Amino acid sequence: MTTNVYDGNAGVVATDSRWTYANLRNETYGLLYGVTGYVDNTGFNKIAVNKNHVFAFAGAADLIGLWKKYVMHSSLLPIPRVGKGFSLCWINKTNMNIFFEHGQNKNVSTEYHKFAGTGAEAAHKCWSKNGDAKRAVSSAILEDPCSGGEVKFVDLKNKNSNLAETPEVDNIATEFLKKGLIMQTGAYIPVKEAIKDDPMAQEFVRRIKDGSIQAQAPNGYDVEWTDGDIQRLHAALKQHLN
Repeated sequence: MTTNVYDGNAGVVATDSRWTYANLRNETYGLLYGVTGYVDNTGFNKIAVNKNHVFAFAGAADLIGLWKKYVMHSSLLPIPRVGKGFSLCWINKTNMNIFFEHGQNKNVSTEYHKFAGTGAEAAHKCWSKNGDAKRAVSSAILEDPCSGGEVKFVDLKNKNSNLAETPEVDNIATEFLKKGLIMQTGAYIPVKEAIKDDPMAQEFVRRIKDGSIQAQAPNGYDVEWTDGDIQRLHAALKQHLN
């Protein structure tokens, strides 16, 4: 799933690199099966950066893809939609202040330090001791099976990052079919092995190919958007991004 951290003192945004696929509805029986899979290090990251701003996202990958394009071309594109489970943390690169945030874990986040995703509380535990956002994500990966892959980051103070990436969200599915893992008999095994003799795994993969199952970086808790939340977001975007 995901772990996102923003350390406002150090000016570091860090996330994991795991994308998850889950929940298959069988067309024949109309049953919801708990088929899950994941892929790490796809090149499509959960952070977007333009000249003046940094965004960290969690939620549905297709929605994050729309937002990443908007961040890069806001004067040419309409403001994307938001939805249940979608979260963002938007930071000013110059002064490291948070312009807007929604969907962060309220149990551990503060005014200047934000944690989101299934690994948020594990990351906060590490960060509270070490004050290192990248180390906090690495620590959360060890505790949270839903987070994984390389730690991606932007260091605003030192003007450093490791965000070389493929900007297209479709790359997640491509990489999943190449190197992804599917849960089967209590263990994750490579996609090519999982689909040999398992009809549910075969249908799962077919739905990923046709786009009816989308990759996720879920928060692990409910994120709702009210009309007021959306209005505040739109006002901030019109004032600061465009």
